[in-house]
Amino acid sequence: MKTESTKVIVSYITPVKFDELNSEYNKTLSCPCSTISMPHKTFVSNTIKLHPVCKSIFVNQSWIEALYLLNASQYGVWDFRTTASSQSRVFRWIRE
Repeated sequence: MKTESTKVIVSYITPVKFDELNSEYNKTLSCPCSTISMPHKTFVSNTIKLHPVCKSIFVNQSWIEALYLLNASQYGVWDFRTTASSQSRVFRWIRE
């Protein structure tokens, strides 16, 4: 009696399907894959959502220029006018 073999290739195999095949054909089943991979999109997603300040006029160049005061140092350190222009530049830099 001659044994006949058939080669069957299953391209997209699931763990459940592999277990089924393994239980039925465990002596002849082979998995020639040398690299296991999957596309990044199956487990990674990026959603970019800008903070409302980053989308506002408070980070555009005309606003920053309007806040710049030549005599800003005459105000106290707790006065917003002293650092307003610099703070807006930082927000803009972070946004970019």
